Amino acid sequence: MRCNFNLNQCNFSPSFPRPIFTCGRSFICALSNNSGNDVINPVLPEITFALFTSTTIQTISAGGNVVTNLISTNGDDVVVDGGGNFMLQQGVYRISYSATGVIPAGGTLSLALYQNGAVIPTSTGSVTGTPGNVATVNGSAIISIASSDEIVRLSNNLAESEIINFANISIVRIG
Repeated sequence: MRCNFNLNQCNFSPSFPRPIFTCGRSFICALSNNSGNDVINPVLPEITFALFTSTTIQTISAGGNVVTNLISTNGDDVVVDGGGNFMLQQGVYRISYSATGVIPAGGTLSLALYQNGAVIPTSTGSVTGTPGNVATVNGSAIISIASSDEIVRLSNNLAESEIINFANISIVRIG
């Protein structure tokens, strides 16, 4: 049996990677001299994230925010005001969303992320179809926050109201 040097997996035979505990007593890469199963995991940097969802049917006016509830977080870099506005600490973030809604009379369902009132062009999610049908829009963006007074929001990107049945937003600090 031989072990690789990432100290998180070992390999033997054609079936690898395998967790360290499968190496047992022959795990020669272990940093201790005992004969038990050694589990050595690298220390990873803490990941700051916040996950939001809404299962409440919302009628979003033109330019209005999709309002979500916090379901999970790690860290305190993301604050939401209850009206769909996110305040983020300085840094770089990846924000992704997915929303299901009813295609309005104009035939297009569209949402976008806004930073300080301006649409983030790469974040627009739109779908065109028959009015009254249900569709899903998705979008994401990587944004840089220079000061903690900047506001990010997920909003209706149309000049008409939209009905959103379900929405998820994830915000992950990546820098």
